[in-house]
Amino acid sequence: MEIIYCPNCGCKLNKGDKFCTKCGSGFPSGDVQLKVPAVSLILSAFYPGLGQMYNGDKLSKGLLIFFGFAIGSLFFFIPGVLVWIFGMYDAYKKAGRIQEGKAEYSPARNKDIALIIFIPLIVLILILGITIYAIYFYYGSPETLLNKIEYYSQYLKSKI
Repeated sequence: MEIIYCPNCGCKLNKGDKFCTKCGSGFPSGDVQLKVPAVSLILSAFYPGLGQMYNGDKLSKGLLIFFGFAIGSLFFFIPGVLVWIFGMYDAYKKAGRIQEGKAEYSPARNKDIALIIFIPLIVLILILGITIYAIYFYYGSPETLLNKIEYYSQYLKSKI
């Protein structure tokens, strides 16, 4: 008998069961489509690591894929693209294995989905803040920076 998992609690069930034996959730058709591989692929394509969260993987795996993509794209581009492609492939394959009953189902955790969006956002805000502070510290006030930019632009114009 083929084994499926309850989409509500993740309990193992036999294919054709109408109700979960653990939480009591009902399945009108008796068949439950646990994870849709195409949805997992699309989520990973738009936001690296989100497909892993949809599949119920650990937050650390999603963040690793996101930051691998971000850092790889920022500094080297090709490694970032490779990490992005791997993230889409991994999310698609894992969702397929869950649907076939070859991998254990675990529901997507809303907390992890929120964290994978907010942690990179917080890191970005910190990097921007440090960058602004460094520019201000090096150049002084913003007016000083604008004066230097104008001076160098006029210098370059005079050389042309």
